[in-house]
Amino acid sequence: MKVKKDALKDHILEERRHAKQLKEASEDERGRLYGVAYDATYASFGTAGRNARDLRFGASLADPMIIDHIFGSGNNVLEVGCGFG
Repeated sequence: MKVKKDALKDHILEERRHAKQLKEASEDERGRLYGVAYDATYASFGTAGRNARDLRFGASLADPMIIDHIFGSGNNVLEVGCGFG
């Protein structure tokens, strides 16, 4: 679980960076930045197929509990994208 927890934490911190950029961007720039954010998400999980199982990118029902453990209960975490499928 440690490898998954570390990878998930890194991914969430990367998404936090993208969220901050999106929040601070102009409307015109935001359209481009969404593409950058999604490209980074896909790249971070490697090549995946196009069926529903592959597009979960390894997300599981345990992920909210892992997020709670990493960032603490009651803290805000912004998920960019479809989240858990």
